[in-house]
Amino acid sequence: MKKRIYEILEKAQKSIKKGIQAITTFSKKNPWKTVSLSSLIVGVFALAFGIHYGKRTATKKEVKNIVQRIVHDEGEKTRTVLHSFIDGFAGNISSGEPLKGKMEEADALFHEKKYEESYAQYDKINKKALSAGKEKLFVLSLIGKGISVAKQKDYQRAIGILKNAEDCEDFLDDKAKAKLYYNLGMCNEILKNSDLAIEYSNKTLNLAPRRFIHSVYLLRGFAYADKREYERAIRDFDKVIELNPKDFDAYLHRGITYTAKREYKRAIQDLDKAIELKPKDALGYYFRGELYDDKGEYERAIQDYDRAIELNPRDFVVYFSKAVTCDKIKKHREAIKEYKNFIKFAPAEFEGHIDVVKQRIKLQKAIVKENKN
Repeated sequence: MKKRIYEILEKAQKSIKKGIQAITTFSKKNPWKTVSLSSLIVGVFALAFGIHYGKRTATKKEVKNIVQRIVHDEGEKTRTVLHSFIDGFAGNISSGEPLKGKMEEADALFHEKKYEESYAQYDKINKKALSAGKEKLFVLSLIGKGISVAKQKDYQRAIGILKNAEDCEDFLDDKAKAKLYYNLGMCNEILKNSDLAIEYSNKTLNLAPRRFIHSVYLLRGFAYADKREYERAIRDFDKVIELNPKDFDAYLHRGITYTAKREYKRAIQDLDKAIELKPKDALGYYFRGELYDDKGEYERAIQDYDRAIELNPRDFVVYFSKAVTCDKIKKHREAIKEYKNFIKFAPAEFEGHIDVVKQRIKLQKAIVKENKN
């Protein structure tokens, strides 16, 4: 039996290389999705193999460190969507401008989430403004094009368009500059360019209308958390809560940050509050489950994962997290079930990781069979 298990492990190790290629391709196309899944699968599987059947025995501390790195250092905020700071560009245009109506149409398409159509409309305005020598209108429509592209998840291209607008920022008023800087910060944060995200957030804070300030602090808090500057991140999340006491994202991510600092009491308070604010949002339960897993309270973690799955049955990451937790307490049959759910719902781009999970299922079945004997 053990010889067969070693054969399975050998095949799984080959699949890991394929998995790394798959996640690299996927993350380039979808950087705002679960970027951490590569380290999650490769790291946990490699370590799990070492724990159960490898040449050395991994310590509980090593397991904890891997989970800590996965959850808090790479992918946690990729699961929360930042909203573009835009209340429309028509308001930045004088009432006598003939293209003001066209800009209102473009803004409306953007707010209706018709991003390809809004891009096309902003582009038409952009070309007309260029030919007519209307500099401010040209730059405003350029920003509109950039954020429409960002909403289609092509963040690098969006940055290129927005940087072109930044080169012409002298034609903008402060409110329009704030929109430009915020969206440049947002795109850079999504792409993990944390220093640039902080730089643009700082520039936005000096210009943005008060009703948008809490969004800017939230963005900068994410960037500080990425840099592991947790105290600065917490101060920004504190500021968000001060400005908007019912901000779900601020409580959620302050809780995640406290978890990273191993301040579990404060983390639980914040995640409980996030769940209270949005009891039907799966994220609160997912990250509280991650916290309980980090603390070693595995049954409570599984309860929260189950609630997250109930609220969002297609979230393949939660199935994987639950499976790994089940592994830790030797619930091998339940782990197999959740690994299968991961395979069922994981995007096609994760083909390599799906191969790894299939090998893991074979290993788990071998363990169950061995235990029977």
